[in-house]
Amino acid sequence: MVPLSAVVMWTFEEKVGHGWKKKLWKSGKIAFIFSISIEMLQLLLRLGTFQQSGIYYNTVGGVLGGLMYYVMMKVRKRL
Repeated sequence: MVPLSAVVMWTFEEKVGHGWKKKLWKSGKIAFIFSISIEMLQLLLRLGTFQQSGIYYNTVGGVLGGLMYYVMMKVRKRL
C-alpha cells in the first residue's frame, strides 16, 4: 500500500490539499477502502482468507506512503 498511496497522492495532489494532516488522512482513507475491498472480495469469492490484520497493516502502509510522499515533496522544494 505504500507505493499505491504515494502514487495516488502524487496523481491527485491538487484535490487532496496542502496540509500534512490532510495528506495522511486521505492516504489512510484510500488504503483502508482499498484494503476492505480486497478482503471482502477474498471472502465473497472464497479465494483467500479475510484477515483483520491485513486491513490494519495495509492502512498503516498507506499512511506511511502518504508521509513519505509529503517528506519527498518538502525535500524536493528545498533543492
